Amino acid sequence: MKNYPPTPYTVYYDGLCIVCDTEIQHYRRLVTDDRLRFVDIAAPDFHADDHGRSTDQFMAQMHLKDGLGEWHLGVDAFTLLWHSLPGRHWHVMARAIQSPILRPFARLGYRLFANNRHRLPRRKGGCDGGRCDLKMRP
Repeated sequence: MKNYPPTPYTVYYDGLCIVCDTEIQHYRRLVTDDRLRFVDIAAPDFHADDHGRSTDQFMAQMHLKDGLGEWHLGVDAFTLLWHSLPGRHWHVMARAIQSPILRPFARLGYRLFANNRHRLPRRKGGCDGGRCDLKMRP
């Protein structure tokens, strides 16, 4: 991904996942303009089919939609997200996980996390409005 697609990027994340939500809140504090938009897929008013995806697809891995309407998933989503953040270290991390040496490890690490995050504690009050009915990958 040498040429990055245009922003704004819309990042779809699981707000009930403590790790996911904490990380997204950190990104929100870093970006003060409209280059990033965040959508909580665990919010009661979120409907996956309104976005052309299934709930299972969204729950399987982080999704990012670029300014052209193209989807980027998992590690590819993080690459774009980190590249859009202010600070050189984020750009270095984005380039690093694209390297042929680190990319397989980044994908494996992310896949292990994504497939097991349902084992983490959920946000308190997260079951209000039936949000715990969202399917998690086993």
